[in-house]
Amino acid sequence: MAIHCPKCGSDRMKLHVPQTSIWRCGKCRYMGPVFIEDGNLEKQLKENRKIEKLRQKLFRFR
Repeated sequence: MAIHCPKCGSDRMKLHVPQTSIWRCGKCRYMGPVFIEDGNLEKQLKENRKIEKLRQKLFRFR
């Protein structure tokens, strides 16, 4: 399994501080100790962001 960013779902994670297990995302620059190992995560996060953007657009004019 690949390591994925919990913020954007990217698999471009690199170990930033090995002594403390701090990881850094190459896509969104997230930095933290938490990472997720899931092959479908990026796809799910992108889909959820699209849905959330559509909701914001729909409710903006109400």
